Amino acid sequence: MLKVQSDIFESMDRQNVTLLVMLDLNDTFDTVSHDVLFTTLEHQFGVSGTVLDWFRSYLNNRKQKVLVNSNLMSAPRDLNCGVPQGSCLGPVLFVLYISSLYDVISCHLPSVHGYAYDHQLYISFKPDPLCTANTVKAMEACIQDVRQWMLINRLMINDSKTEVMLITVAPLIFPVQEVSSSSSRQHGRQNICEMSTFLRMVTSWKTPNV
Repeated sequence: MLKVQSDIFESMDRQNVTLLVMLDLNDTFDTVSHDVLFTTLEHQFGVSGTVLDWFRSYLNNRKQKVLVNSNLMSAPRDLNCGVPQGSCLGPVLFVLYISSLYDVISCHLPSVHGYAYDHQLYISFKPDPLCTANTVKAMEACIQDVRQWMLINRLMINDSKTEVMLITVAPLIFPVQEVSSSSSRQHGRQNICEMSTFLRMVTSWKTPNV
C-alpha cells in the first residue's frame, strides 16, 4: 500500500485527481484450478520435468472432510482445486497463477498493485469533464476485462467489498459519472474523497499480514 499512497500523493502535488478501485476477490486460494496452475507454471515460467512433478505431488491427492458439532464427520472428498492457506508456498503459487492478469490490466491502466485477494487499480488525470469521462470509461473497460479473465480462470470479484474512490485536492465543480465496478451498478461502494479525508484514511491503513 505504500506504493499506492506515494503515487496518489504525487498526483495531488500535480493538482490531479486519482480514481482508485480496490478490488476484493472471493475465496481466492480455494478456487485455484490445479490444471490451469500447472499449465501456467510450464508455459509461462518454464517449469517442467522433475520440478513440475514436485508441484503436482504437493497439490494432487489432497482430501478434505467436514466436521459438524464435533461428532459428525463427512466422508473425505478429493480436492482438484485450491492451494493451501497458511503455507509459504500457497501465496507464491497464487501470485504465479494470476500473473497474466496484470497483462490484461496494463492494456487499460498505467498503475496496479496487488497481492493475493486485494488489488488496487488506479489512474490519475486532470480535473476536467473530458478527462474524467475518458478515465471512467477506461476503468470500466479494465474491470470488465478483469472480470472476464477471472471467469475463465475460475476466480470471482467480491462486489460487496469492492470500493471505488475518487481522490481530489479540492471539490470538483462538475458531476462525476458513477463507475460501474460490478456486473450491476447497485454493487460496490463509491466515494469522492478530498485530500484532508484521504490523509486521515491512510493513517489508519495497515500493511496486511503475509
